[in-house]
Amino acid sequence: MRERYLAGEPVDFVADIAKESELEQVWIEALAFEESADAPDVFFYRLVLREYTEPPEPPAMGGDLGAGLEAELDDLAALGLEALDLPAVVAGLPAIDDVIAPIKPGADALKSALGGLGGILSPINSLFGGS
Repeated sequence: MRERYLAGEPVDFVADIAKESELEQVWIEALAFEESADAPDVFFYRLVLREYTEPPEPPAMGGDLGAGLEAELDDLAALGLEALDLPAVVAGLPAIDDVIAPIKPGADALKSALGGLGGILSPINSLFGGS
């Protein structure tokens, strides 16, 4: 019995109760033996059984994986590329010349206004060990 338990495979269920149940195979889930010093040559055992149900067959790995659709997919891809007229799409986009040109005067004015701040902060910089 220990070998079947260690094998971890289902075993046939044969017992008087089998007539009243529909159990055919079981797993031996737990198996424990105990010997008592009070009663020599007497062993106690605990056996936990679980009904075994055979797992379903895995799906077939061959089969049709859509190989017949290759021609149709090629036609759809070609249709999509022909319908997408890239030169016409690009021609409709506005010209992207110099996007900074409209804000350049304001940026120059801000730069000249903030240019003198470096001299104001130099005493604080020297306190913290800067040059």
